[in-house]
Amino acid sequence: MTFIDSDDTVTPDNFEKIVARAEKDDLQVLMWGLYRCFGDLQVPFSPYLADIDLFDEERLTEVQLKCMVGILPYFKAPASVDAAGSACAKLYKTDFLKGNDLKYIPGLKRAEDMLFNLMVFSKAKRVGYLYDFYYNYRQLATSATYQYRENGISVFTDTLREMKNFLVKENKSDQFMQVYYMRCMFFLLESMDMDYSNPGNPNKFLERRADLAAVAGSDPYAEAIKKLKLSGLTIARKIPLVLIRCKMFGTLMLFYKVYGLTRRGK
Repeated sequence: MTFIDSDDTVTPDNFEKIVARAEKDDLQVLMWGLYRCFGDLQVPFSPYLADIDLFDEERLTEVQLKCMVGILPYFKAPASVDAAGSACAKLYKTDFLKGNDLKYIPGLKRAEDMLFNLMVFSKAKRVGYLYDFYYNYRQLATSATYQYRENGISVFTDTLREMKNFLVKENKSDQFMQVYYMRCMFFLLESMDMDYSNPGNPNKFLERRADLAAVAGSDPYAEAIKKLKLSGLTIARKIPLVLIRCKMFGTLMLFYKVYGLTRRGK
């Protein structure tokens, strides 16, 4: 079983090669790379930078963490700084999914792939990676992902709550909880960028700042902000966390705007 979004494409020899590889090693999940396509521009995106025939126990733990956050200092080579949570560019053994009752949780609207793959890799024992790029993932500026949405952060909140329920139920380690807290903060920052700082937001700056502060003061974000350790975060992530803890939300919004422009080279 594989998933292909309606506006994406795959290379003509995609399935012949990946099915052959999956059958050769009797894999439950096979992953490979993809291109993020911005018009004619293709940008490689890969959670790993070389073939991995069969994941050992350390790699199986690592890929679960990479479903939540791709940027962590303890990922060993050939891991990249990209996450592994997307359902794109993956082949799942149908009997494995059915046998473990692995399915999407109904009602989730954003990051549902992330939670689904976290559950999948928590059960999988035979996982491989093919360092090839057979999938073309189109990035559309008109996508709903980039549009202002009133209370848009709620779609992230729903998934985060289900994710925590799963981690607690599975008795995952503190390492998993720390990465979960990172994901909470990253979603808060992503929503700030897409919604609270979005030019399409009709509210005045002070109102948007107050709305952001209210969200940051509620769970799961408040718990994450309190318990997330600074170690393991890049300097660009440490600054927002400190600003949030100091309740400097106006400064945070300005910092993120400048940081975003710098990253885009504008």
